[in-house]
Amino acid sequence: MAKQAHQHGINLLLPKVPWLTGPLSDRSYWQDVMEPMIKEAHKLDMEVHAWIFFLDDASVDGDRSLMQRLENGKIEYAACPANPETVKRNLEKIEPILSEYDLDGFSLEDCFVYHRWPKDPMTCYCEYCKKHAPADPQKRMAWNTGKLTSLLRRIVKESKKYSSNLKISAAARVPYSISARSMCADWKSWSELGLLDFIAPMIYEKDIYRFLGLANETIQILSSISIPVYIGLGAYVLDRELTGHDMPTGLLEQIRLTRKLGVDGHILYHMGGITQDQYIRMAQAYSEEG
Repeated sequence: MAKQAHQHGINLLLPKVPWLTGPLSDRSYWQDVMEPMIKEAHKLDMEVHAWIFFLDDASVDGDRSLMQRLENGKIEYAACPANPETVKRNLEKIEPILSEYDLDGFSLEDCFVYHRWPKDPMTCYCEYCKKHAPADPQKRMAWNTGKLTSLLRRIVKESKKYSSNLKISAAARVPYSISARSMCADWKSWSELGLLDFIAPMIYEKDIYRFLGLANETIQILSSISIPVYIGLGAYVLDRELTGHDMPTGLLEQIRLTRKLGVDGHILYHMGGITQDQYIRMAQAYSEEG
């Protein structure tokens, strides 16, 4: 995987990984896949960042009492960051990974949220939140946002004990005003506070006008903040219908346009979804001046 990525001009790998410890972990994956990948990537001057799911069920060892809940009792897919036990278990999983493996970074993925869409109430009804969270909706939203930001601050502090050069990034939901803020994952605030080393807005759009609108909005929001922006491109949804002589152009166009907007790079989701023709176009786009 490292060799193939290097061959196509990619300089950073973001493998999705399981946790190393706990009853839902997979140590063999780290030994059989991650260890050789990291070694091979470093030989090629490539970075490896673990695409890791803080706040998923495995981060709390499958303990259902720590998961976010709807008012009807339904368990959501993300653990509740307000609960001190959730914080404790997530932080405990960092040391075994970074003490054993020479990672270059952690990428916080999209379960690092209060799992609420705009149509849903902005609340969690786990036992901890029912006892401690403010009842007023506006105070509750601020409380939730503060709890998630506090957990991120703790993750950054704990992670950088092992390497001050370790990079922490986040897959940012867009648009900011609807998705990020309503789910209390305030990546603008995280960037302003210096908690992230780069940010990867997930703009997985086929429609070029919607794509450009979201890219422009995101860049404008972050324009006064000194943080690299690597736009997340949905390679897996682009150019699916084009093959052979009809060389795919969607990915090429999105790369060109965002380079003109001044982005610092791209995160391509996902490697298995990129066709050989897209690799050819990518090489073409990155060889152009800009």
